[in-house]
Amino acid sequence: MRSETLRRDPSPWFVRIYTFSVFALLLRYLLLLLFYQEPYHTPAVILVLQSATAILGIILGRVWKNRTFWPLAAYLVLLVVRLLFQGPALFAESGIPDLLIHGLWAFGACHSLGAVLSARSLRRFLRVFAAAWTIGAVLHSLVALYAAWRGQVVWNLPHGAFWGFAGTVGEGTPGMNEINAVGAGYGVRLSVILYCTISGAELSLSAMVALCAAVCEKKPWVRVLYLLSLLPLLFAMGLTDTRACYVSFAAGAGAVVGILLLRALRSHLRPLSSWTLSLASAAAVMVLLVLLISRTTAVYNSLKAHGGLLISSALAEEAPATVVSSRGFAGDLDTILSGRLEVWRYILRYLRDNPRVLLLGESVWLPMRGANAQPGLTHVVGHPHNALLLVLLQAGLPGLLLILWVLFSAFRRSVRLVSRPDTPLWQVLLPALILSICIGDSVECISGFLGYPYPNCSLLFLAIGLLYRPSSAEPGQ
Repeated sequence: MRSETLRRDPSPWFVRIYTFSVFALLLRYLLLLLFYQEPYHTPAVILVLQSATAILGIILGRVWKNRTFWPLAAYLVLLVVRLLFQGPALFAESGIPDLLIHGLWAFGACHSLGAVLSARSLRRFLRVFAAAWTIGAVLHSLVALYAAWRGQVVWNLPHGAFWGFAGTVGEGTPGMNEINAVGAGYGVRLSVILYCTISGAELSLSAMVALCAAVCEKKPWVRVLYLLSLLPLLFAMGLTDTRACYVSFAAGAGAVVGILLLRALRSHLRPLSSWTLSLASAAAVMVLLVLLISRTTAVYNSLKAHGGLLISSALAEEAPATVVSSRGFAGDLDTILSGRLEVWRYILRYLRDNPRVLLLGESVWLPMRGANAQPGLTHVVGHPHNALLLVLLQAGLPGLLLILWVLFSAFRRSVRLVSRPDTPLWQVLLPALILSICIGDSVECISGFLGYPYPNCSLLFLAIGLLYRPSSAEPGQ
């Protein structure tokens, strides 16, 4: 009845404005690859559009009836209160309005999409968005791979022509303005946008979008195109040498395989047997994909050095002998996690010694301020490389409990949707996308979680909101 009421609402133009705004603002993340100059500040006009779209989505979707809306709203209010207690002057800092409005955008506009659109409109939106996003991500990854092979930098449009490869990578290269390079102050890792880790996060997300679209697509030739698009996306992600993003995509892809297998085995095996086999298959796929993606740099370096079977020796000799790093998964756990275990130990020790910080948080904008000041810490970082620890340092124990409530509710809803045979295929794959982002957030905080304009956070809460759309909201769905 709720969806029928929405369709009879005499405001179709508001729904269209909201839909177009969400679509355009999501695709804007791809345009940042061309126009990105300042990574931590969003133009005022975009902040206004995000805020207006969020308010419109909340009103049109009546999302105050959604069980996950109020915890998210309370978390955002908690951040505002924390900032007020830290001093009103903080609101004048450029990063603070961005963080709050990114939260309003993710919790309001993206989270409301499933409640606003009818089933037909929602399917059309998701289909067009997946196609547009995949095309843009593939084009950027191809340009990045070409630039990596040639040992060149592709500048953004404000700095020069997009195809104007300028200079060589090394000292004096303004890293804030480049979007495609091997090196540029970060050793020998591919940077598609700003930094190799951010690049890996967006490529991992793009690969998950393409994979889910391939599974849901009914036309064989479109499905083949989506599967082919995975090749440049995963190869470029491999050259970023960002192991957290390997695991992020592999976990999501494994979940896709497990979910499809569970649906196929439901009518043939008992629930316990089908779940066990599906989970084991998902874990096996995850491990296999991590190992395969980890070999990307070795294949690239071999082709770069010897020409390989697909690339002529003349071209290999002509290109600079760039060799990409390949850290792999060897060594002890702390080495594999690049010092994160040490950072996490110092954060937990700092929280143990400072109960006030555990209860209220350290700082919204400088969460690592206290932990980084501890003597003996060798890895001084800007964020804790774990989204839950970031929430704890920003908003204290109350904020952590609110976010855990949302995630636990999403987990329960995911299990229910996966277990039901009548759940639409697009909706039953949402847990795989959510899991992929959450796995990355657990070891890298790849979504930025409100603090940075990354698309992963927006799509995370968009997917969580879509979980709660009733499967039988419309006849024939």
